[in-house]
Amino acid sequence: MSMKVAVISVADVRHMTPSSIYTSFFDNNGIDYDVICTKRYVEDTPVENPRLIRYDWIISPSKNRIKKLIPFLRFRRFVVSTINKERYDFLVIWNENTATLLFDILLRRFNGRYCVNVRDPIGDLGVLSKITLKVLNRSKFNTMPSLPCFPKLENERFKFYSMINKDLKVIENCPKKESLKRPGETLVITFMGHLVQLKPWEKIIDVFANDKRFELHFFGPGCDTTIAPYLDKNGVKNVVCAGPFLPEKTSDYLRETDIINNYYGYVVPYALGIKASYGPQLRIVQICDSFVGWADICKYYGFGFPVESLVNLPDVLYTWYHSLDMEGLEKGCEEYCNYVDEINQKFYIECMSLFL
Repeated sequence: MSMKVAVISVADVRHMTPSSIYTSFFDNNGIDYDVICTKRYVEDTPVENPRLIRYDWIISPSKNRIKKLIPFLRFRRFVVSTINKERYDFLVIWNENTATLLFDILLRRFNGRYCVNVRDPIGDLGVLSKITLKVLNRSKFNTMPSLPCFPKLENERFKFYSMINKDLKVIENCPKKESLKRPGETLVITFMGHLVQLKPWEKIIDVFANDKRFELHFFGPGCDTTIAPYLDKNGVKNVVCAGPFLPEKTSDYLRETDIINNYYGYVVPYALGIKASYGPQLRIVQICDSFVGWADICKYYGFGFPVESLVNLPDVLYTWYHSLDMEGLEKGCEEYCNYVDEINQKFYIECMSLFL
């Protein structure tokens, strides 16, 4: 009898696009599955998968920390009810926050019958960290965005697989770059993600402000409400921003992109996510922080520019971009993609032994 699987996340479906590495595997192998997640935006997301089960997330307006936990507890109740009804054989837990929220269910009822995808480092959060580490220890296996990514976890005796995220639908819908732009043509630098605070981004906006050689794009939750007022106040004309978007819009945004913005300007040592896939897979170069491990990979394969200083950055970046040749970029990206496939192969072997 075939297994029935649930992919569960406290995130909205549009922030779960990397989970396609699982859902594509399930689709290709006829495995019955549901995706249980939250719906956090007013705009409705087209439901391509009839087995998508969403919980309407209502944010508490209160500043009280206890009251802010209410939506999480309600989502937990929703998940438990769905699990009881559907009687899943295996759970794919998408991110460590979801694992912590469901820790007792996982340990008591699904011991060894779940896996966890760890997106962010497990910090020094006292009891919460201990709970999360216990959940990771009792799972069938765990995955993380790249290797080496979380040194603390690698030192623990957990069964981890590196799983470099590949949003297969986006890659299929967006053609690879076949050429670089010529001098004089405007270079589009694109950030896609959740913009929590403006301060780190003010500096890079100021550096590129009204430089006709560049156009900065910011897409995702907070980008419209946070950046737009700053642009109006400072008279910045070469920045485009928009709020939350549907997953299928990702391909459209990447099609316009010349440089992916993977630069944070502050210490996010393990930030990688799916940006690491978009660039090399689609032959789009990127900028990143110079003090993270990803910078070494960018330099080694030649598709990234680690930003060491914002001083004269537009001139330095413009010169670097136009020093590239498409043949060399293609070769470096291809080598990296082969490296990704080798790493992901171990993950796929685990999936085949478990689900097939």
